Amino acid sequence: MTGLALALHQFRYDQKIFWRNPASVFFTVMFPVMFLVLLGVIVNGETIHSLGGIEATTYFVPGVITLAVVSATTVNLAMSLTILREGGILKRLR
Repeated sequence: MTGLALALHQFRYDQKIFWRNPASVFFTVMFPVMFLVLLGVIVNGETIHSLGGIEATTYFVPGVITLAVVSATTVNLAMSLTILREGGILKRLR
């Protein structure tokens, strides 16, 4: 097997493991979307005049994207390491 084939195989395996874990999917995909919708409902089309009159929802989007990236990396890493440890997979890999 070539290095590219191994990388593709590992990528497919990681995707299967990710999408089969409901907690990872919720906190990585659905939580930021729900958070943005909740913020949009709370501010309800208000504008921030001190920043040039942009809408509040436009102001919150970069923060929610950052939340999604941090959630995808740190929370997913912590959950998957715990699941691998409890399943005994880390000992087998070592």
